Amino acid sequence: MKLNDPFNRLYTKQQSEYQSFRETLKNTRINSHADARLLINKINTRALYFILLILGIATIVILIIPKLKVMVIIFAVLALLWVFSSTLKGKMYLRRYINEEFSDN
Repeated sequence: MKLNDPFNRLYTKQQSEYQSFRETLKNTRINSHADARLLINKINTRALYFILLILGIATIVILIIPKLKVMVIIFAVLALLWVFSSTLKGKMYLRRYINEEFSDN
């Protein structure tokens, strides 16, 4: 029993998310270690595009409507946190998939 997850709810949720992710990858054309690495690079590129898009939109809105600066910054930070956490979780699941499917046993 873990103190930070005494009833294994978090572990169960993460395991079901990973199983769904794994089934999705199996249905796509990810058949090799190189394909999976390419997908990691695409994830990084998409995350960078989203970060730049969020910062650009926030900057434009702040320049157009300076009174909303605080609210725009709050929403921008929340959106950036969402992109960051989604990217990390996706890369973590993909690395786990690589280790399970393509490692030499």
